[in-house]
Amino acid sequence: MTESSWSQLYDEAQSGVVAGVPEAVYEFEVADARVHAPSRLIFLDLAIQVGPQAGKVAQVNLYVPDPNGDSNKYRGQMFHFRKKIAGFGDLSTAFSAMPEGDTEAALTILAEALVGRKGLADIGLRDDGEYAGTNELKATKPLGDAAPAAPAEVPAPTTDAGKAAVAPEQVHEATAPVVPETVTVPEVDF
Repeated sequence: MTESSWSQLYDEAQSGVVAGVPEAVYEFEVADARVHAPSRLIFLDLAIQVGPQAGKVAQVNLYVPDPNGDSNKYRGQMFHFRKKIAGFGDLSTAFSAMPEGDTEAALTILAEALVGRKGLADIGLRDDGEYAGTNELKATKPLGDAAPAAPAEVPAPTTDAGKAAVAPEQVHEATAPVVPETVTVPEVDF
């Protein structure tokens, strides 16, 4: 369990950002899953595994579409649902065990199957409504598919003769800040 001071808690509350983690793609493990059957939601705690956010939890939800609902809405809902579960691996056993007509039991089976799964999650921040600033699951991918690659070491530029174009000791970082040029734009009435 991580420790926080009361002043840190107050500062976070005042910032307006209530998300567990900033927007990014994270390697995760599902630490917990809770069902809210009336809304067809599974609430997931995604434990971040690597990087500066390692150890933190992104709390997101997964809406499970109703196959007996409006067919036009169902197609769109399934598109987003497939993007969100793509990284959880083979869930066919869980889906085949889900009973028809008992939403709570079906969602509970799926939630239990998700706990312990690992992958990559594209996590965003909601920007509207009462949940603005909270984490949102945009999509998942399997770990092997799209693991973020480490930046490659860039070789020094060379001349046609194969010699270094610039000696390393001649390369210096800028010491003065870069200040953009001020541009004046005339006002135009529309």
